[in-house]
Amino acid sequence: MKKFHFKLEGILKLRREAERQCEMEVQRIQALIQGIYTRMNQISLEQDIWRKSYNEAGSNHAWLFLIENYLVTLEQESVYQERNLQGLQDESQLAQEKLKEAYKARRQVEHLKEKQHHEYLQKMNKLMEKEMSEMTILRFAHRQLEMESALASSEVSGGNIA
Repeated sequence: MKKFHFKLEGILKLRREAERQCEMEVQRIQALIQGIYTRMNQISLEQDIWRKSYNEAGSNHAWLFLIENYLVTLEQESVYQERNLQGLQDESQLAQEKLKEAYKARRQVEHLKEKQHHEYLQKMNKLMEKEMSEMTILRFAHRQLEMESALASSEVSGGNIA
């Protein structure tokens, strides 16, 4: 029996690879977003610690000045991280949409492959049924010939020689 061959297998492989690339891009962006959330939490904890230190610093003006500057720096970094987060969230949404499109494109080709494979199986079943039918006819004809041959040989040896 002839093996099933999908003529668009190369395209299917390309579509799978495109989908895999999109998945990797989504994962990369999600990792960056997670890193920003982690850094924002660290900033918040540092701000709490330094605010407490500021309140406990008393009248040491030099120390208060350094803490104020560091708190301003932390606030600026927090704003910077929030901007980055927004940009990455937008980028993530676009990457998710690309992934959906890549998934749909791959599924279309896979659906076509499944359909063609089903048609191939139906065709092979019909061929097998046809062969089985032909084999049955041949067996029947062979038995008929054997019976006629046996009947003819029994007539010759049985009594028609008189």
